[in-house]
Amino acid sequence: MRGQHTGTESAPGGTASEGAPKVSQTDHLGYAHLLGQVDLFLGLERVTLAKLAAHLEPLFYPSGSIIFRQAEPGDAFYLVATGSVGVYSTGRSSAVETRVKVLHAGEPFGEMALLTNSPRTATIKAEADCEVLRLDRSSFLDLVREQPSVALSIAATLSRRLAAMLDQPEAVDAT
Repeated sequence: MRGQHTGTESAPGGTASEGAPKVSQTDHLGYAHLLGQVDLFLGLERVTLAKLAAHLEPLFYPSGSIIFRQAEPGDAFYLVATGSVGVYSTGRSSAVETRVKVLHAGEPFGEMALLTNSPRTATIKAEADCEVLRLDRSSFLDLVREQPSVALSIAATLSRRLAAMLDQPEAVDAT
């Protein structure tokens, strides 16, 4: 388990500090409830949400910490449990990093990493002290093999997102 993050930057995927791990403020039932509110997992049964929640790793990031950087390999999905994170993107024509949105408790980021090995399309920074729940890709794939309804739920959500983006091309998800 990674434990508490204390630096202002972390290595790809996060690196544990030598300090004592921060005790999570949320239990597995709370994690399952949070997952049930994420559009990616709408329609999943409580038992499936509980199995998914059991694979979540709570991580604490102090304000200003980098959770991951744009262009790093996508290896996990995250869910904000407490606090807030900023989504920052560097455009193709500029090296300037711009905050494109702020995510709060209950909002996911990095979900494309569950399905692809594509590089991250944005940098995520803790805007305030926060706890995020991390689901690594390998745990997710194991769960999909066991519970195919998880993959079907995600495919349906991504299809809806794509349809919405085609209606509004300027609204691109940066994670």
